[in-house]
This record gives sequence, structure tokens and C-alpha cells, in this order.
Amino acid sequence: MIWLKILLIALLIIYLSIYKKGWAPRHPSFYSKGELIKIGHRGVPSLVHENTLASFTKAVETGMQGVELDVQYSADKQLVVYHNWDLDTLTGIEKRIEKTPYSEIEKIRFNNKKINRIPLFSEVLDILPKNCIKIIEIKSI
Repeated sequence: MIWLKILLIALLIIYLSIYKKGWAPRHPSFYSKGELIKIGHRGVPSLVHENTLASFTKAVETGMQGVELDVQYSADKQLVVYHNWDLDTLTGIEKRIEKTPYSEIEKIRFNNKKINRIPLFSEVLDILPKNCIKIIEIKSI
């Protein structure tokens, strides 16, 4: 079955490369052609801790037209915004996101600041303007 999918994808690529040489992706109508679009990678991690509400807010305040963020499920199936699979890298806590309920995750603070916590995906969407481009990397399904 997987080979059939691979074959179909390969045939589609061949078809598009041979018969659709004039094809090009459409440019978003809300930006001028050639205009640079600024995207905050995990917010603005050079100013505020990455993937936090404060970092995404700062991205918008500093003129970013969009943000890139990472989402994955906690143990209780809450969709959280966090890049790494485990908490150890940034927090020193030896647990994996997928094995930790959000009730524990939400208590973790970066740099001992109340605002620097791991947010839910819904919280991030709530604070971002509707016209903000959102590039979402899905870490788990």
C-alpha cells in the first residue's frame, strides 16, 4: 500500500515537471510581489524566552507579520506550544511533554518569571492578530 502511494506521488511530480512547466505557486494577494515577509521563529527568542505568550506578543510588537511555532500533545491531550520533546533541555526537568499532564506543564516557569510559561496552542491563537501568518510545526499527532 505504501508503495502505491509513493508511486502516485512520483507520477504526480513527473507530470507537474513535464506538462506544467509554466506552473508557479500563487503569491499571497495581501503582500506585494517581492516584498519581504518577516516571520518570528518561535516568537522573538533573542528578546523573550521562545514559544511563550510574551515572545509571540513581542514578535507582533516588533513588526513581525507572522510567527512560527511548534505544537505537541501533553499526556492529557492538551495541545501545547513547545519545541523540544523533553522538558530537560530548557527547564532541567527530566520529563517528556507527551508523558506529562498539562496541569504540571503549566506550572513550569522559565527564568523564574511568572509570564514565561509553556502555553496552550489556543492561548497563542487568542493573542495573535487574525492577519498574523501562522506557521505551525506539528510535533505529535
